[in-house]
Order: sequence, then structure tokens, then C-alpha cells
Amino acid sequence: MNNKAVVLYSGGLDSLLAVHIAVNLGLEISALFIKTPFYKKDIKTLKQNLDKLGVELNIVEIDTQYLNIIKKPKYGYGKNLNPCLDCRILMFEKAKELMEKTGASFIITGEVLSQRPFSQRNKTNIMFIQTKSGLDGLVLRPLSAKLLPPTLAEQEGIVDRNKLYSISGRSRKPQLALAKLFNIEYFETPSGGCMLTEPHFANRLKIFLNLDLLDQYNLANIGRHFRIDNNVLIVARNENEYDIIASQKKSFDFFETQDSAGTCAIFLKQSSQEQQFLASQIVLRYSKKAKNVLFYSNNNYKLFNNLKPIEEDKLINLRIGE
Repeated sequence: MNNKAVVLYSGGLDSLLAVHIAVNLGLEISALFIKTPFYKKDIKTLKQNLDKLGVELNIVEIDTQYLNIIKKPKYGYGKNLNPCLDCRILMFEKAKELMEKTGASFIITGEVLSQRPFSQRNKTNIMFIQTKSGLDGLVLRPLSAKLLPPTLAEQEGIVDRNKLYSISGRSRKPQLALAKLFNIEYFETPSGGCMLTEPHFANRLKIFLNLDLLDQYNLANIGRHFRIDNNVLIVARNENEYDIIASQKKSFDFFETQDSAGTCAIFLKQSSQEQQFLASQIVLRYSKKAKNVLFYSNNNYKLFNNLKPIEEDKLINLRIGE
């Protein structure tokens, strides 16, 4: 076993502290950021703190694998649509691949015991994840190490256990004290990070999942959403969303006001005439003066004119994730 390690790096304070501790221990490290569809960061920002320490950043994207996990997580979901155990196992497997590629002997994470309700709830879950990813004894968690069994790196004297910590729980005070100790001035404000833990977004994505629309996940956080039978209508709320939705005009059934400025919308599946009529009424609900809606699909146009906006009580029953 050597002193080379891969640090799983999210850009948050905990993983940044893990990097600093590893550097202070004299370890030769490389950082790994794993980019999922629902947890993306600005790469330039991620690199800034690492560059100061001379640590290389590696980036791996797992979009397809991650979507497959969401469709059928082997170990279930957390409170919302977050497949935390499956997600963490996959990330550990990717870290293991880089570990083997670079000739490193173990991996390091910024995990804190009892900090998160699912993947870090207790020792059982933490140990379960590393076992399933084939990394028993090879995952050093310097922030909580003294509360966990010694790793092989500690047992072989590569890492001095006395220089590790015993942090647990959700309080950020110990980490903030360490940040001050290491002279870390800039770090991300603590947050959930993963969009799948947010109820509003998760509710929408559950509908996408049930209707076999998960491949359109990039549209789940845009606009107002309405479920009409087996279809989802997305209506723009502002100019930016109008541009995004209008850019999808050639891919989906598209609606926009014709006689006056207003909003636009798309159906994520091919729509029936009844659905088109209802969608036009919804579009008018969010368009102040318009009375006519133009429908576009596969280079064919249809005009729905002299319509009345949908009634509010009917609208509420169709709304998703609000």
C-alpha cells in the first residue's frame, strides 16, 4: 500500500476539508468530481480551491447510469426521489476505477457520520456502501475517522489516526472551525446540492418517471407543469423560459399566442385534439390580452381562436409540483 489516494470532491466544505487534511498528512492525492444530471457545478469554481493546493481535478460524467438508477434503484429512494445508497455506491465505484488507473491505494471522502439522513445516517449504511463498492478498508473519512473502524491506510501507518477527527451530526461548527484553522476563506454555502432531494422538483420528476419521460429531465425544472391524461404540458413563466421552450418547437407539440404577446408551451408527448384545446386554454390563462393560440406540430399549424382561458379551479387540479 502506498500514500497515493483519490479524494471524492463535491466542491462543498466537507470535501474541501478532506483535501486539506490529506495534503497536511503528506499524501499524494488527486480529486474526483462526479457530474450527475442533478448535481452540476461550475468547473472553474471547483478548481479554484484545488489549484491553491496543487491538486489535480478529474471529472467523470455518469448521466446515463444515473438515470437508470433513478428508474429502478436497487436499494430504494430517500425521502423524495433521491437514490442515495445506489448513488453513493456508483460514485465509489468510479473512484475505485480512478484509484486503480492512477495506482492509488485508497480513497478519501468528506463524509460526516450522521450528517445526512440516508447515505450517512449511521455506521451500518456507511460500511454497507463501501462493501458493495468493493472498497472495504479502503475508504478514509478524515472528518469522522475516529468514530469509525481504522482503515488499512491507518493500520499500516500511512495515515496517522491521531491527526484525524471525530465529527458527527449536522452542526457545521466543527467544520467552520477547521476552515478557519486551514485558512480557507472561500467555500460553498452548505446546501442539499442534489435536486432530487427537493420536494418540488422530485414531485415533477416522479410524473416524468411514471410517464416514461425521464429522458426529458432537463425540462423538469422549467416553467409551470400540468398533467393532462398521460401527457405533461410545460408553460413558460418568463422571457428566459419562453426562449428555452420555444427552442423545442421542432421536437414537441408547441403552442403560442398569435394575436397578442403572451406565453408559450409544449407537450412532452404527442397530443390529442382534446388535449390541444385544453392546452390552448391554459396558455391563454397566462396571456393577458390574447384570445387566439397557434398550435404547431410536425410542420403543421392549427389556430384555436376566440377561446376563453381555463377556469382556475380546473387549472389547480392539473398543476404538478407547485
